[in-house]
Order: sequence, then structure tokens, then C-alpha cells
Amino acid sequence: MSTSPRPPQEAPAEPDQLEGLNRALADLLPDGGPASLVASGAACRADSLVLCGILGGKDVGKSTLINALVQAPVSVDSDEVGRGTTCPVAYVHQDEQEALRRRLTARTEGQGELKVLTHSTDSARNLVLLDLPDFDSTFTRHLEMVRDAVGRMDRVIWICDPKKIGDRLWGELLPQVVKDPANVYCVLNKFDLLLGDEPAEDGWPGALAKARDFLSDCLATLQVGNDPQQRFVLSAAYTNVACFSSAVAGHWGDERWSRFSEARPAVEKLADDCLGELGRLRDLINAPVAPDRARGIKLANQRAEARANVRALREHYELDHHLAALEATLAALAGEMDSRFDRQVTGLLAGRLVRQGRNDAELADELMKHRVEHWPILRTMFWTCRGVVRWLGRRIAPPVSVPQGPSDPLRVGGISIEDRLGGLQVSLRTRFAGLLSEMRLDDDWPSPAEQARHVRGQLENMVEQIDEQIISACRAEYGRPGALAKLLVWLPLLWFPLVQPLTEGLLESAAAQGTLGTLHGLSLVVRALGAASLLRGLVVVLLLYVFGLAVMYARSMRAVREAQRGALAEPPATDEPVGAYLEGLGQILADEVFAPLAEPLEAAHARLSEINAELETIAPGPHTAPPPAAGTD
Repeated sequence: MSTSPRPPQEAPAEPDQLEGLNRALADLLPDGGPASLVASGAACRADSLVLCGILGGKDVGKSTLINALVQAPVSVDSDEVGRGTTCPVAYVHQDEQEALRRRLTARTEGQGELKVLTHSTDSARNLVLLDLPDFDSTFTRHLEMVRDAVGRMDRVIWICDPKKIGDRLWGELLPQVVKDPANVYCVLNKFDLLLGDEPAEDGWPGALAKARDFLSDCLATLQVGNDPQQRFVLSAAYTNVACFSSAVAGHWGDERWSRFSEARPAVEKLADDCLGELGRLRDLINAPVAPDRARGIKLANQRAEARANVRALREHYELDHHLAALEATLAALAGEMDSRFDRQVTGLLAGRLVRQGRNDAELADELMKHRVEHWPILRTMFWTCRGVVRWLGRRIAPPVSVPQGPSDPLRVGGISIEDRLGGLQVSLRTRFAGLLSEMRLDDDWPSPAEQARHVRGQLENMVEQIDEQIISACRAEYGRPGALAKLLVWLPLLWFPLVQPLTEGLLESAAAQGTLGTLHGLSLVVRALGAASLLRGLVVVLLLYVFGLAVMYARSMRAVREAQRGALAEPPATDEPVGAYLEGLGQILADEVFAPLAEPLEAAHARLSEINAELETIAPGPHTAPPPAAGTD
């Protein structure tokens, strides 16, 4: 296996970042409480040590393996019969004891003494071997010590034997130790026990490979993946061929090789293979680790820890499930809105709203008030003769008859707006009760009665606004009269009562000058300007102004109708100009009904999506546990 450093990568997420996301998810999804995260990488990065821990159950050969790796009696438990290793035993360079204690003592304080054996090999200055207590001991304190210490390790050697490889506790703890696969080594110890009680007839061809396959199958069952080259089959207790052969002969009850001498060469070949496996493991573990490589090991473990924590967050909070459920709820809300307020319902409501607005005659009155303001004499005449002007104007351009609508225009098919909105909320709460309750999404939903009150108020405002839009459109098309037009409007008032009679008298006087005399001519002029003549002129002026105002009123009604046709486009399903009402009604339903119900759902979805995106940046790729590595070499 190559020990060259991996290519540099971006720094993984710090534990505080993941804990922050954990708290944020717990606030959104509080039912299950916060997720349990692995957060031990910081202790490993605080020093330059490469700490390799040996994990295993009782009597699997942990102490024997560490002694075989350092080729010295480092860890001995002969004085602890029945209890096995009771506290961590470390093999460390004499100058690195304090660094090791700083890393481990804080977590093991009060749980047992840390035993330290030192060496002075400078090439292995930053390498530490640690023998841990048996995690399957009847003493629960041992398992607690293992759990506390394992997060502080940079490398892990898992060791088991043929009898304990299927133990429940080993199977539970193994996947929980989060390290980069390149820093995990799996050892099947006591290979000699697999050779049975007597020699095999075929001489065990490929026995070591079969044992390694057996180990790989067990790891695959536990969903633990690492490089097959980091799996070892050996017998750590036997450090030479003779010892291994003698042990096998003892298993067969033939210590002197008198009965099974023909099998001895095959056994010695297997012994040599096991020693090769032990040597390979020793070379990997004891090889000097440069500072850059040590940092790479720690960084790789931190990335593995971050990936495991991301998986833990996704699985604990069922992140993908909740995102999909929120999307389904929003889609269902939109579907319920379309179903309960379909085109038939909204078209009928819009038609009724048309009847709630002012008719064309009333709008024409409003428009006339604006138009006559620009004509000084007409303004006075309109307010003086308003009734007659309206009567004549409506005869010239009869108003459109609008039938009276129901007392409650929002009741359709016998269902009030309150019941319609209540049914919508009940449907959503029934279909998505679990999600809404878990995330408390419907706590701030307004009541149907409150929503209906807002809808009614907004519709009243909408009707008034559309009427104002129609008046504004008509005003925009009506230009202000010029100075000449304003002067001309005075002409009837001056001509008929004054100018026309005076001119007539003067002309008659001039025609009679030769026969009647000057005084008689003046009398004709005075008579032309008399009360009777003035009254006749004023009557004519009044009739002209009233007729002109009636025509203006009729034109105002036509302008209103044109504006209605322009602003209220007629949909093909109805003869009433309800287009603007349909548009306004749809907007009001979106703002007052859909939005208050959708806002908490959309906010939760947006926050979960934001967290999901942040998790994706921390650990891109599949959101499930990585598949086991191949089971064969």
C-alpha cells in the first residue's frame, strides 16, 4: 500500500459549523432532539503525534499484537486474569509523553490510569501505539474509556479472532469509529484456530486468502469499507515458524509431529505467510511519518468525521424526506386553491363584484363633475340644472341595466367564503398532519374567519380602485379646453340676451331714421333691451346650455363604457366585463389566502434547502453511508 500523501484539498468543516447546523435543524425539527455528532478531530490536530489505537474485545490478542509490532513486551496483562486490559497502555517516545497525556488525560481522567512505556527511537518520535481496554468487558467503565479515547486516535487497528468476529458489540462499535478508510486496519488474529482439529486432506490451499475473504465478508456485512490491502490475517502470538507450527500441532494433539508429519511443511508454509502478514502490518504502522504526512492523516480523518456527521444529520432529521414533504404540501396547497377557487367559482364571484361597483351612470356623474370644472359658466349651469341634464343625457345614451346581486356575493353554491377557506385548512391538516405538527407550521395560520374578513375588505377596496381606474382613464383622454373655447362658451350668454336684441334695435332704428325721428329710434333700441327680450334670450341660452351639457353627459357615459371595455376585458365565458375583477380577485386570493398558509411552509423549505446546500458543500456526493470496499484482494 502506498503511503504517499494525498493531493491537497480544501479544509473540512469545523465542528462548530456542524453543531450550528445541528442546532438550526433541531429548532426546525424538534421532535427527535439534536443529533449526536462526532467532534474529536480538534484534539488530534493540537499536536504532531500519530496515535494508533488497538481496539478489540477480551482475549482477542490486543496486547499480544502490540508486543509483536514493537517486538518488545510493552503490554502485559498476566497479572489481570479475568479482567484483561483495564486501562490504556501507551508506547511513546520519551520526549512526547506530555503531548500524549494532554491529548488523552482530559478524557480518561477519573476513569482509570494511563500507563506509559517509552522508547528513544527518534525515527518514530511522533508515533504512538495505544492498547485500549476490552470494549466487551463486563466492566462498563471499559467501554466508556474506549469510546472516549477512540475519537482521539489518528489510526485504528481493529483486531478480532474467529470466535468473536460475529459478536454483536463488535459489530455495533466498529461502524461508529469514524476515521478515513486509509487510517483503519482490520486484523483477523489467531489464524491457527481456523486450521481445525486435524490436517486437511487437501493441505489448505489458499487458506490465508480464504480467511481474508471471510474477514472481508464480515466487514461488508457491517458496511465497513477499507482497502483490502489494509486487512490482515495472522497469529500475533507466534513470532516465528517454529512457534506457530508447535501451536498447530498442539491443537491436533500431536506435539511431536508423530502422526501428522506429512502436514508439517504445509503448516510451516502457512506460518511463514502469517509472519509475512505481521511484517507487512509492522512496516505500515512503524514507518516514519513526516510532519506533512501526519497533517494529511489528521485532515483525512477530519474529512471522514465531517462526512459522517453530515450523514448523521441527514439521517437523524430525515432531511430529504422533509424537503420532499414540504414540496408536496406546497403543491397540495396550490392544488386545493385551484380546486376550491376554480375558474367557474372565480368567474361567478367576479361577475357579482361587477354589480357591487358603480354603474356607468354613476361613473358618468363622477366624470361630469371633473369635466365641467374646466368650464366656468358650464360648471354653474350643471350644478343648477343637474337633474335635467342627467335626465336628458340618459335619454341620449341609456345606461346599461345591471341586475341586483345576492346579499352575500361571496357565497357560491351554498358555500360561504368562510366555509370554503375552513375546508381548505382542514384538508391540509388532515393530509399532512404529521409534518405540520412536527414542524409547528400551522401554529401561525390565520383562522378562516380572519382570512374571509381580509378578503372581503380587500374586495371592497378593489371595487373602488377599479372604479377610480375607469374614471382616471376617462380623465386622461379628456383634454383641457383652450382659451378660445372658453371664450366661445360665453357667446350664447352675451348674444341672445344682449347683443342680438341690441343689434336688432339698432338696425331697426337706423332703418327708421328718415321717417320716425331720432327719439322713436331710441325707443326701439330700449324696447329691444327690455325685460321681455332679455328673458327670451336667457331662456334660449338656458336651453342651449342644458342641451350641450346633456350631450356632454351622454358622451361621458359612452367614455365610461369604453373605459370599462378597455379595463375590464370580457372573458369568453361571460357577457359581463369582469376581466379586471378576475385579475384582482386572483391577486387577493393569492395575498390573503395562499400566502399566509404558504409562508411558513416556504420559509421552512427555504431554511432546510439552505442547510442542505451547506451540508452539500461540506460533504458533496451521495447522502448515504459509503458502500463497503471490495471483499477480495
